[in-house]
Amino acid sequence: MDMRVPGVLMRGGTSKGLVLHAGALPAGARECEAMILAMFGSPDRRQVDGLGGADPLSSKLAIVSPSERAEADVDYLFGQVGIEQPTVDYTVTCGNLAAAVAQFAVDEGLVPAREPCATVRIFNRNTGKLILAEVPVRDGRACTAGDCVIDGVPGRGAAIRLTFFEPAGGVTGRLLPTGQAMDTLPGAFGPMRLSVVDAGNLYAFVPAAYFGLRGDETPAELEACAGLLAQADAIRRRVAALLVHLGAVRPGLGAQLAFSCKLALLGDARASEPEISARILNPGRVHKAFAVTGAIALACAARVPGSVAHLPRLAVEAPGTLRIAHPAGVMEVAVSATGAGPIPHIQGVSVLRTARRLMEGHILVREDALQPAPAAYGARPGAGVSLPGQGVWS
Repeated sequence: MDMRVPGVLMRGGTSKGLVLHAGALPAGARECEAMILAMFGSPDRRQVDGLGGADPLSSKLAIVSPSERAEADVDYLFGQVGIEQPTVDYTVTCGNLAAAVAQFAVDEGLVPAREPCATVRIFNRNTGKLILAEVPVRDGRACTAGDCVIDGVPGRGAAIRLTFFEPAGGVTGRLLPTGQAMDTLPGAFGPMRLSVVDAGNLYAFVPAAYFGLRGDETPAELEACAGLLAQADAIRRRVAALLVHLGAVRPGLGAQLAFSCKLALLGDARASEPEISARILNPGRVHKAFAVTGAIALACAARVPGSVAHLPRLAVEAPGTLRIAHPAGVMEVAVSATGAGPIPHIQGVSVLRTARRLMEGHILVREDALQPAPAAYGARPGAGVSLPGQGVWS
């Protein structure tokens, strides 16, 4: 008989995923991962036997629990669920899905549903950082109807303001993990300039011109570029190796970072708005919109003199607003920073998102889902998962 797991399918920004109470998951690590994979229908390219959408933007998980920290209302643990591989990656986070977590917290009674706007203080367990969400409320529920438009999502919705406090250093402890605003690494076409930034997630920014590109190509055009995604994988490996060599991360994280480090191509800065175009290259495919964590990292990089993304005007605006052109349109972020030195102190980055509860009820999980994966999959439950702290069940 199938197991019944309570859960909610939600859209948050341009992403979609399952949002679960932590208590709905098994206590053991192996069982927890096996259940998550079964919910999503992984490993399978189509995820046909689960709720995954066969795309990284919809193969996402948010695990929510009341927080024991005085400065937070809820804890949020994000998991990127593998599609063709039986993996759940907790070394990255999702800023878009944080909007869904905020709505979920209001509707599930984890925070008071104060009108007209509820404040939700979210502790992100992946990064150890705080997120402040301002959620419109009416009649005791989070509003979904509104006038906010975000590119990449049809229609309009209620605006949720997300502020990511002190976003730098979630992976390495530093905004600039190499200690430099710009580094030069060997590449397929000779020496390659890039900036490695740890804010939101760990990102490497590379000028699109290095590959003979403009930086405003469509995902289909980029995926059709022979060898581009393979070169992106090689860059991730070089960045991970550099960080291990410099002691910025412990050696055991090198292999994981070679996969989870994000890579974005940047177009040339322009005098008109949006000032910069960017494209995120994920392993195997190109992001169809733009990650909130990518916008956080790019806004921080634009504030750093000497980085490949530097925009001098952001140093004199408080807060400085950056408009980023991406495949689905434009994203606007505001960055607050102090310090006139080479490495500014990033106080916070804010962005507007919308979210919506799409389905609620029970996820039916096969009775045999908690058994070890078949040998044909090449892995067992527990392989490839990297949990912060003591895990979901701590």
